[in-house]
Amino acid sequence: MNPAPRPVHQQVVRLLTNALAGAAGPGHLAVFDSEWRLPTEDRASLYHAPRPDVLVAPGSALRGQVALIGTPPLVVVEVLSPGNRKPDIVDKRAVYFSHGAGHYVK
Repeated sequence: MNPAPRPVHQQVVRLLTNALAGAAGPGHLAVFDSEWRLPTEDRASLYHAPRPDVLVAPGSALRGQVALIGTPPLVVVEVLSPGNRKPDIVDKRAVYFSHGAGHYVK
């Protein structure tokens, strides 16, 4: 279990989410701390992808859901903090792109 992000990290995430929400248009939602679940080869189970700080995805894939399931996000954002480790960031980026994320911002 990871410790809660520091207040400055939370503030940056909130500001980025608000900015992306304004730019995303009516068909998409920008959300923070949302889970992205990916189908596995065994279609009965789901893989829990790393949780990005912010993601932008089609509103129809998020509304009424507990997570983004299967649909790749248009944008994933990771806010760098002193506690981020370079290997973690590299690994997350690889997972995001291998499952169809459109853009990755750090």
